[in-house]
Formats: sequence, structure tokens, C-alpha cells
Amino acid sequence: MVTALDRGSAAMKRSAVEGLARMNDAAALAAAEEALNRDRNESVRLARAFASAWFGKGGLDEIVNAAARGRLREQAFGYLCELAPGRVAMLGRHAQDPEAVIRRDIADALGISGDAAALPVVEPMARDSDSRVSQAAARAAARLRAAPRRPF
Repeated sequence: MVTALDRGSAAMKRSAVEGLARMNDAAALAAAEEALNRDRNESVRLARAFASAWFGKGGLDEIVNAAARGRLREQAFGYLCELAPGRVAMLGRHAQDPEAVIRRDIADALGISGDAAALPVVEPMARDSDSRVSQAAARAAARLRAAPRRPF
């Protein structure tokens, strides 16, 4: 996977970065840091932010900001959903973001997470002035109340 980070296509690099994060292989990511620093592809850079957030070393702001942009929105939203379980506090601070699309995505990601610890974050969001956010938060709260408790 580390070879793909240095010489592969953007799609291969993105997959490699994501895979190393999911395998909790911080050492391999650190070894590829120089190659990743040189890469200018936005999708690869977003994957790098995902890996950083996965290891608790930042990157979440970049993912949240990408959720508001059209081209990288789906990739960013997928990362938010994957990061949400067990990381409610990390995502919850974006529940008050000035951009409604970000608040909505945070509510949806927290709802998909199944982490009941997100209820205190999404319940107040159900009163958001933006109807899309309040609807997403109401869906999220309903999902979280119905979800079986699972340890994170």
C-alpha cells in the first residue's frame, strides 16, 4: 500500500490512505508522509485529512469544509459517517456551524453512527431555524433512540 502512495494513481493513493487508516497503521502513513505532502489531488488530500482525523491528529475541519463543496461532498460525508461512532464530541462541535449544509450533514452522520451519546447533540438541532437541518436532526434522534446500544 505504501508503494501506491508514492507512485499510484489518485484513486489508488486515496484507497491506500483510507486503508492504512482503517487498519490503524499510523507507522505506514508516517512513512509515506513525504509523498502525501507532495500530492496536490484534492481527493487524496481529503483522504489524508480522514486518516489524520481517524488517528485524532486533526483533519476534521478540512473534511467538514469539504462537505459544503459540491465536488468532494460525497467523499467528505462518507468520512463523517465513518468517523462518527465513538467520536461524538469531535463532530458535535460542528453542530453550530454557520452553514446549514454542514449542520445537516453532522446531524445525518451522527444519526447514522448509532452512537447514543450523540442524542444530546442532535436533539437541540431538531429546533434549528433551517428546516433541512431540523428534519435531519429529528431523523437522527429517532435512529439513535431506536438503535441498539453498542460499545465504542
